[in-house]
Amino acid sequence: MSEERFEIRKDGLVLKGKHFSSGETANPPVIISHEFGMNMLSTARYARPIAKAGYNVYIYDFCGSGAGISQGRKSTQMSVLTEKDDLFAVMDYVMERENAESVILGGCSQGGLVSALAAAERKSEVEKLFLIYPALCIPDDARSGSMLGAKVNPENPAETFTAIGYVKLGKRYVLDALKLDPWEQITPYREPVLIVHGTADGIVNISYARKAAELYENAKLVEIEGGKHIFPMISHVKKTCSEIIKFIK
Repeated sequence: MSEERFEIRKDGLVLKGKHFSSGETANPPVIISHEFGMNMLSTARYARPIAKAGYNVYIYDFCGSGAGISQGRKSTQMSVLTEKDDLFAVMDYVMERENAESVILGGCSQGGLVSALAAAERKSEVEKLFLIYPALCIPDDARSGSMLGAKVNPENPAETFTAIGYVKLGKRYVLDALKLDPWEQITPYREPVLIVHGTADGIVNISYARKAAELYENAKLVEIEGGKHIFPMISHVKKTCSEIIKFIK
């Protein structure tokens, strides 16, 4: 299997990522988006097994993610909606490079919400969608005034605040989250959806995954018993990879 770095330059941004391939394939390419405050080191653990199963897989760092190598946007300028624009840029790049009319999207946590929004907005170009512990709670968290361990005022967000102890965010993150109604915005996507979520997730309650599975027209939910957010147990990652490969095949 080969690994190759790639760069996308658009609107003053430099999106950096990796392409995993086990050779020529007629399968649609796969794009996986990472969690909040993390980078493609997290999504690589899903990308490699999927590539070995016969897919060209692309992972990348969001701009302003707080931990990635993409450039051109500060973390204080980042939001779910700016990350959706990043994903659109990656989709355009991958479809042109692969001469493909559609892709398979996958996303983890916040990257799952981003991927779900993107799939609904560009549904004719997304063949299948898989969501790993998707953070569909973000709009509710913003409205409740508690986001990623930080207290926020939804009526008058601070110019900057720190989340999860090390990521400095700006008020745009809150304001853009408040614009979202995920149940309304993601469910226009009618193609197959796989959701994998842990029953012991303390960051995103599994009730969000269960509700999404009910509202999507064509969804399957796999519950990982005892699984925590970001799946620290290798057995949970392996189970997730097995479910994804069965789903996309």
